[in-house]
Amino acid sequence: MRKYFITTVLLFFITTTLVMARGNHSTRVSFGVGVSEGFEMLAEVEPLGQEMVEVSGGGVVADFAFGKRFGYNWWGHLGFSVNALNLETNTSALGTEANSIALMHLMLGVRNYPLGDASGFRPFLEANIGPVWGVESKTESTILKVGISSKTQTTFGAHVGGGADLQLFSWLAIEAKAGYLFMNEFDEPFRRKDQFDGWDFLLGLNFSWGSY
Repeated sequence: MRKYFITTVLLFFITTTLVMARGNHSTRVSFGVGVSEGFEMLAEVEPLGQEMVEVSGGGVVADFAFGKRFGYNWWGHLGFSVNALNLETNTSALGTEANSIALMHLMLGVRNYPLGDASGFRPFLEANIGPVWGVESKTESTILKVGISSKTQTTFGAHVGGGADLQLFSWLAIEAKAGYLFMNEFDEPFRRKDQFDGWDFLLGLNFSWGSY
């Protein structure tokens, strides 16, 4: 069912882009940070003869998008997102060991402002589709050796959601948005999981310029 949903989003994006390919153009750039499903941050010190510091966490998201207007309330954009799903670091007198799993996706998307996007409070809906990369890395550093290993896999996904812009100036807005990532499975699991569907919430800034 996930594959059918992603295909539907792709067809929606292509159709909307073709229909809205005329009209005035404007430009926007947005940056955001937030949390995703499974968010956790933990730091712990264990005095076990040789002091050990354990730091773990995950579910921290950052994204960037560049968009162009294709109609009065329609935008197309290219977005890049990084989701640090799991980060673990152990430090002791014997050395340091770090493990991490992250998702990265580069997606084409469309955004619609049902009430218009000229000024004020501007709710929106959006749909995105594109490749998803999974990256797992491990670093071990001791007195005797330093080792680094990594594994990367690629699959396909779609991200749908919505949010709102609060216009502060003609060129700057605060943006809050939430969404859900649907993705196909990886060929090989990362720590016994082969896909990472889930929600996310981000808060950021939206810069825009150009003619309306």
